[in-house]
Amino acid sequence: MTHRSKLDDWFRFNGRLHIFFTVAITLLFSSLISYIYISLKPTQLETVKSRGVIKVVTLNGPTTYYQGKNGPAGFEYDLAQAFADYLQVDLGITVASSHEEAMNMIVRQQSHFAATGLTATQAYANQFLFTTDYLNVKEQIIKRQGKPYVKTIEDLDGGRLGVLEGTSLAESLKVQKLIYNDLTWQAFDNANPEELLEAVSNKLLDYALVYSNEILLTRHFYPELVVAFDLNNAQKLSWAFRMSDDHSLYNEADRFLLHMKDNGQLAKLIERHYGHIETFNYSGTQLFNNRIETRLPKFQALFEKAGHETGTDWRLLAAIAHQESHWDPKAISPTGVRGLMMLTLKTARQMGIKSRLDPEDSVMGGARYFKNIRDRIHKKVEDPDRTWFALAAYNLGLGHIRDARKLAIKLNKNPNLWIDIKDILPLLTKRKWYKQTKYGYARGYEALQYVQNIRRYYDILKWKTTQHEEVSIDDFIDIP
Repeated sequence: MTHRSKLDDWFRFNGRLHIFFTVAITLLFSSLISYIYISLKPTQLETVKSRGVIKVVTLNGPTTYYQGKNGPAGFEYDLAQAFADYLQVDLGITVASSHEEAMNMIVRQQSHFAATGLTATQAYANQFLFTTDYLNVKEQIIKRQGKPYVKTIEDLDGGRLGVLEGTSLAESLKVQKLIYNDLTWQAFDNANPEELLEAVSNKLLDYALVYSNEILLTRHFYPELVVAFDLNNAQKLSWAFRMSDDHSLYNEADRFLLHMKDNGQLAKLIERHYGHIETFNYSGTQLFNNRIETRLPKFQALFEKAGHETGTDWRLLAAIAHQESHWDPKAISPTGVRGLMMLTLKTARQMGIKSRLDPEDSVMGGARYFKNIRDRIHKKVEDPDRTWFALAAYNLGLGHIRDARKLAIKLNKNPNLWIDIKDILPLLTKRKWYKQTKYGYARGYEALQYVQNIRRYYDILKWKTTQHEEVSIDDFIDIP
């Protein structure tokens, strides 16, 4: 081999080596740049905090989100707002028309998470990340009073059964159909649970499958509805997040919900929305609804006037009056209290009222007295708890409520939360506890029931005085 050919070989080898190192260095540099870019890219949680808003998609309904007299309301809304406060950002609300639309918005990244009262169905479990649960519910078949007795899916044969599409409820029926081939139902896509239950109430449907919290909130509005049977054991409601490699926001939501459980705030929120409606009196609710039509119109203007002058929702005053006198202006108790608001002679004089049997005097006196009590509740007690404390004091006297707060402190409970005080009130009937108080024995059970009843009446009045469209079966989509 000549000297020149050896030199050529050397240059070719070194040329290949140069190309190899150039490619290797280029690839290494590209990987390093990609790593740095990924490392520097903000996480979803960081993006939410920097932009100052977290977006949630929900549904309209009594258990989720609706516009109340004082603004947005609903259990899911309140929980989502608490999460936004926890992150120190604003809450952006989008209302979807169905569960399916809500989930599609998550996929399209138009919202960060869905708070629609969801359970992790098989259809969704592989597509979304579900947080820790925050509420246990049952799947319940609802029917009207007087309908034939039913206790199993087989008994529904031939009846018109309704369910909301895109929920675990619809999934449960599909599972049941594998066992009972004759099972049929109608799936409602653009409806909410209240519309479904109203359809049963109006005999447009024979049965509805809903979650237990949905019938719990709605049953007092439709007292002829009853729970026929539970279809499944307790289901767990969760929030849904989009499946992705970035779990930062999802993990923070999990931490938040666990924090809410640990510090008692979740229990407080559940009590606020559901605690006053755990028991149901069919005849009492029917009677109350009848009196709304026959008695309330005579006095509504008085309640509205008193509410305006005292800064109190007139419907709350009306609920108090019904609990006190059933809206009978001539009512007199064996102990001497009388009138629409059942005032004592002493209270009437303190409030500047001349005649307790005069409807206007009685309503105005009762409104002033309630406001006076509410203003004197300890400043650390916030609404709505302050209102429930004031109602208990209207029944028991403010002194006994102060005793209950002191007992709560002794028992390591929060003296400023109704969820804790309502456990303390019954103790005022027991010598072991009331002997430790300043004002002694009190019928705490009675006061507890008093508050629960008024809260139910108040809910019904709010619902009755809020316009809503009547449900038509034509609004529903038949699914074969």
